[in-house]
Amino acid sequence: EIFVNGKSHGRTPLRLDLPARPHELVAHLDGWPDEKQRIDLDPQRENTPHFVFANGSVKITSAPGGATVVANGKQLGQTPLVVEEVKPGDATYELRLAGYKPTSVSGKVEPQQQTFLAARLEKSAGPVSGLPFTNSLGMKFVPLGDIYMSVWETRVQDYQAFCRATGRHYEPADFAQTATNPVVKVNWFDAVAFCKWLTDKERDENLIEDRQVYRLPTDLEWSRAVGLGNESGATPEARDGKIKNEFPWGKQWPPPNNGGNYSAASGQRRGVTMPVGSFKPNSLGLYDLGGNVWEWCSDTYKGDSIVAGRDWGVLRGGSWATSNRAEMQSSYRNVIDRNDRDVIYGFRCVLATQPENKTDNQ
Repeated sequence: EIFVNGKSHGRTPLRLDLPARPHELVAHLDGWPDEKQRIDLDPQRENTPHFVFANGSVKITSAPGGATVVANGKQLGQTPLVVEEVKPGDATYELRLAGYKPTSVSGKVEPQQQTFLAARLEKSAGPVSGLPFTNSLGMKFVPLGDIYMSVWETRVQDYQAFCRATGRHYEPADFAQTATNPVVKVNWFDAVAFCKWLTDKERDENLIEDRQVYRLPTDLEWSRAVGLGNESGATPEARDGKIKNEFPWGKQWPPPNNGGNYSAASGQRRGVTMPVGSFKPNSLGLYDLGGNVWEWCSDTYKGDSIVAGRDWGVLRGGSWATSNRAEMQSSYRNVIDRNDRDVIYGFRCVLATQPENKTDNQ
C-alpha cells in the first residue's frame, strides 16, 4: 500500500499524477518494515520510484549437531542449517534429535541480515531410537519397526497403578493372581483408557515426547510381532485364518512342552494365568504371543458372518483356556464385543510416534 504525504493512494502497481514538488512516499507491506522514499518530481519526465522488501536469513546450530529443524510442521533440514529468504519478524524453529528432548529456538529476523540461533539439546529420559527401554511402570519395550512393543502383557500391578491414580474400579480375577500375572477382566475400552492415562502420565513427567503415544497394537502390528509378515488383505476380517499351520512357537503340532500357557494336549497346562515372561520369548524378545491371555488389538471387525448391531473387536494369541488347534494358529482372530470382559481377555501396549497434527484418538 502506497502513502503519499501520509495519505493512502492504493496498492501497487500504481500510477499517480502529483504536483511537481517534493513528496514523502511510504510503502507498507504486512510483515515487513515500511519502506520510505523522498522524491522531488521533475515535470519534464516520468518518475518511477521502486521499493524492495528484502528478506533475511537464519543460521541454526545445535549441540550436538544433526538435529532436524521443523517450522510450521515442515522439516527444513538438519543442523547446522542456513534458512534463506525468511520474512522479517519473529521466527521460531523446533529442533528434534533422537534421544534428546525437543527444543525451540526463536529470534527476530531483520531484512538483508543473518540471524544466528543456537541451542544445547537436553538428553531425554525416554526411549532412544532403536534400543529397548523400560518405562515408568517397569514395563519393558523392544523396537518393532517404527514402534516399540511391550515384551509382555500388561500386568496386574500396571493396571492397579492406573486404577489407583484414576479411581477406576479394579475387578480381580476369579482365581489367585500375583502382581506380575497379566491383568484380566478388561474390555477394549478399559485397555484404551489405560493407554491414554499412561501417555498423559509420562508426557507430564517428560519421559516421552508430545507426539509419542501409548496405544493398543493394530492387528497388522500384532501379526508382525508374531512373525506373520506375509499376510494379505486390507482388514482383520480379510486376513482372518488365511495362513494355516503357523503357530507362535513354529509349525509343529502339538505344541512343544513349555511352549506357552495353553489348555492343549501339550504345553504348560495350569488352568489359570501365569506370571508374564514365564516361557521362552520369540526371536524379537516378545513373550506370551501365544497363550496366557487373549490380547486386544485396536481394530474393529466388520465381517459379513458376524451379528450386526454390536461393537466387534479383535483379540489375538489364545489364552490359558485355549485348546482348539485353529484358535492357536497365529492368523486366528477372536471376534468379541469390545464391551465384554472375561478372565481370558487382556492386552499389551505399544509406544508409537504420531504423524504431525494427528490427535491421540485410537
